[in-house]
Amino acid sequence: MHIMNRSAKQIALRLAVLALAAFSIVLAACSIPGIVIKAPDVNVTPNETTTTTTGNADAHFIQPDDYFVTDELLGDREWIYVELAKMITPATPETKNQAQFLMIQGGSTAWKKYWMRTRIATNADITLGKQVIIYEGNSQNDIYLPPTSNQSTRTENWFLARIVDSSETFRGYVMVGGGYKVALNNLRVVVQ
Repeated sequence: MHIMNRSAKQIALRLAVLALAAFSIVLAACSIPGIVIKAPDVNVTPNETTTTTTGNADAHFIQPDDYFVTDELLGDREWIYVELAKMITPATPETKNQAQFLMIQGGSTAWKKYWMRTRIATNADITLGKQVIIYEGNSQNDIYLPPTSNQSTRTENWFLARIVDSSETFRGYVMVGGGYKVALNNLRVVVQ
């Protein structure tokens, strides 16, 4: 009986050493160059239709009378910031084709030359070179995700960029100018 107890102790000790060695190898693999532990993919799909979340707002909490405004066009830049605003005074020849807006974030008014009414992008909108507006205030695994509340929509930044790579749409995102990954359901396009 004493011999069996000793053998069981030896086996238990060997198993403990083996488990510790395996654990050490796993930990060491985390710091060995060339070994990468991949974060899980974010699986999102674009909204084919706009859904109502609050009143008459869409899934991004953008209301029908909301505009994105800017002082300049995207041009050759990778991206530019745009601001959410409400139109106060429409553009006329007397205002040099500028419209006056109430800026949602700061509450100030400003005359703007460029403004855009938008909608949530669909699968048909996902094309190379397409200009899209992106919410910047929510990300996971380096992928920009859509806003989660009306307040975040109105207090966080938005930017305008072009889709430059759509090869990862099966993973739920595209790449835009500047190398930013954006979830398919976080893309807005201009309504003509």
